[in-house]
Amino acid sequence: MVTRKIEESKLLAVEGKDDGKFFAKAFELYGIQQVQIMEFAGIDKLRGLIMDLPMMDGFESLETLVVVRDADLDPKVAFESVINSLKAAKLPQPSQPFSFVPGPPRVGVMILPGYDPGGDPPTLRTGALEDLCLEIAKVNPVLECADDFLKCVRDRYQSPKHENKSRLHAYLSMVEDYAGDKLGEASAKGAWDYQHPAMSPVKEIIKSM
Repeated sequence: MVTRKIEESKLLAVEGKDDGKFFAKAFELYGIQQVQIMEFAGIDKLRGLIMDLPMMDGFESLETLVVVRDADLDPKVAFESVINSLKAAKLPQPSQPFSFVPGPPRVGVMILPGYDPGGDPPTLRTGALEDLCLEIAKVNPVLECADDFLKCVRDRYQSPKHENKSRLHAYLSMVEDYAGDKLGEASAKGAWDYQHPAMSPVKEIIKSM
């Protein structure tokens, strides 16, 4: 039985709470209103959420759907997994990430961290939301201190299992306003420059919702 409801004409599906807070701040800063953020609580539950969408109350009023997931080790595989889920749910499928296919509902897919800023032609990067935030944080010299700390850990102990997450938390712990915060909490406080070039594809699709 499907219990969740679609309450806005625009819906953003994200993996978890940190992603939700990151994008809620983006909507605020970009002046985007009346978008519902719905968490699917892990990659393994993404397909279930997409399959449930057409059965949710309010689906008939849904105009735009954007699905966000991490690239992890292979952005192509990540994108195809979303497309396969959309196809199984008989929803429109965009031909590439960060673009829309007409609906109803219009559907777009974001694969994070997005495109390699120096890529020519543009290529999708491996990684996750944490890597997008780290790209934005490169302008802060504190990130170099976080890298020195992680090098010490690797040299004296072992490599962290999730190096991007460890690097991000090390960085946040060294910035006074965000010490102890998770990614989402830091996002809500304004930790990231949402006008950074790395945010361009994200900003474009959000403002097109």
